[in-house]
Amino acid sequence: MFRRLLFLDIDGVLGNRKSMNASNEGIHPPGPLGMCFTVDPDCVARLRKIVEEVDIQLVISSTWRHHTAAIVRAFEWCG
Repeated sequence: MFRRLLFLDIDGVLGNRKSMNASNEGIHPPGPLGMCFTVDPDCVARLRKIVEEVDIQLVISSTWRHHTAAIVRAFEWCG
């Protein structure tokens, strides 16, 4: 069976220079790591569109993979 995978790095992809430099434009997910990272809402919206339109599975290839709770919180927070 053929399965589509999207390897996702978080830093530099969902959290980028725009979101890091403009805290009012970035989203700070709640929780223990909340103020340690930001995510760009535009990038999250693009990822959401890809996931909704294409039958894919996400593979977290970021060091975030060691912080599952933070990933879950960030994705929930961003919708």
